[in-house]
Amino acid sequence: MIFEHETTVSGEGANIRTWIGFKHFEYVVGDAVLEYLVASGVDVRQLIIDGGRFEIVASRVSLTSVIELGDRLAVRILDVTRVAVDRLCATIEIQNMRSDQTSLKGRYQIVLRPPAEDQQRLAAVLDSVPEGPLPTAARPRGGSLSRDGHLAEGDLPAAFADEWVVPYYYCERSEVLSYRGYVRAVETVVDEYLRSVGLAIPELLADRAWIPVVSKYSIEVLAPARMGSRVRTYFTVDDIVGDVVFNGSMATFTEEPDGWVCTARGEIQHGYAISRGDTAGSLAQLDGPTIKALTGGNDQ
Repeated sequence: MIFEHETTVSGEGANIRTWIGFKHFEYVVGDAVLEYLVASGVDVRQLIIDGGRFEIVASRVSLTSVIELGDRLAVRILDVTRVAVDRLCATIEIQNMRSDQTSLKGRYQIVLRPPAEDQQRLAAVLDSVPEGPLPTAARPRGGSLSRDGHLAEGDLPAAFADEWVVPYYYCERSEVLSYRGYVRAVETVVDEYLRSVGLAIPELLADRAWIPVVSKYSIEVLAPARMGSRVRTYFTVDDIVGDVVFNGSMATFTEEPDGWVCTARGEIQHGYAISRGDTAGSLAQLDGPTIKALTGGNDQ
């Protein structure tokens, strides 16, 4: 372990019972990475003001136990390697100090780029990080929906789509959609997809006490999506595993003057947790009608 950051879980994200939603795991990780860079001698605030860049750009993550309101967490950066001129790869875990369980295990890719007019700004920090190849375990799987290059309307994926415009409050550096914004986009498109196939979260929560929970996901930012851009996030369920979880793919396309560009891609694995009663916290078994709805009527 090369760095540890401790924090207490706030009420933000505790939407169901006292459980914290998956995107708030990411907020905790992002804060720990920022603290690591500051401790390493990077003035991140001034770096961004001067036109440099700090951003998580890819992840491959497993969520292995819950985090709840008020939990004390130890976020541990276990190793960092330099895998490109301006890209680091970090292995990160979150330890829940209340339950003494590991709640997150992940590999993250981090861009750390100096201002154009001051190329030596980060040399001492970057040169101190051992070089190495990008581990296979740190490469996002990519998902089944991604496409390369500039695409015409007719070449876009034939899948469920959520169309939106990049708001300023999903952006960073006054310009582009942030990695955290993509995490929000994944959560939103799953919510909209479930509603569209008759599995709206409020209804399942009221009728069956089921709430979607995330166990694995990967996200990779491929190109910038700028503030105010028209965006489509596509989503499809790829398969059902053991009648307990479903695997889905997502891809985000941004409209540019010469076509649509895939700006991010990823995968996510969901199950349903039971939110009340004696079995609260356990995973629900997916029944036939639920599987049929999730897969558009296709047998898995």
